[in-house]
Amino acid sequence: MAVAATRDGAEFLLRAWGEPDAESLAAQANNRNVWSNLRSRFPRPYTIANARTWIARVASGHERGLQFAIDIDGIAVGGIGIDVISYNAPRLGEIGYWLGEDFWGRGIASKAVPLVCAQGFEKLALARLRAVVRDSNAASLRVLEKSGFALASKLRRSDRRPRSAVVEMVYVLDRTAAAAQWPAESPAGLIA
Repeated sequence: MAVAATRDGAEFLLRAWGEPDAESLAAQANNRNVWSNLRSRFPRPYTIANARTWIARVASGHERGLQFAIDIDGIAVGGIGIDVISYNAPRLGEIGYWLGEDFWGRGIASKAVPLVCAQGFEKLALARLRAVVRDSNAASLRVLEKSGFALASKLRRSDRRPRSAVVEMVYVLDRTAAAAQWPAESPAGLIA
């Protein structure tokens, strides 16, 4: 599956991860400014071994949901995906996304999130999506709000480091709210 999209002059492609992406994945992800805004399951530092393991998991089908590389000019510069959290009714998924620092501020995430959400509702038959974002990540919070997500709760959690805590904002988007926001011309039609 792939989609070509343009927003404010930034062209990108959402496509499947492949073994050749390991080097660019590690190079983009091994950046404190990137991983400090992500949940603790994201490896830090992010090594080439982490990249190869992740790509192998996705290729083998061990990741439940949808996983896409964000590609610019043939290079994986970030990732976006939906993990299925609950297969019971109502089906729940969680979206997560990140970009290499050199690609921030180009509107890429604002365009990619609705595209992938539409795919999640359609292909995974989800009733609701959630996103969990640190309160310090203002850019990501804006992306979610632009995409129709609404704040549901705030959680205070400990981080991996001793005596550290973060506040995570939990945003939700229901299938019906997404359908109302994206009538007739759903972004799902853009993904092949």
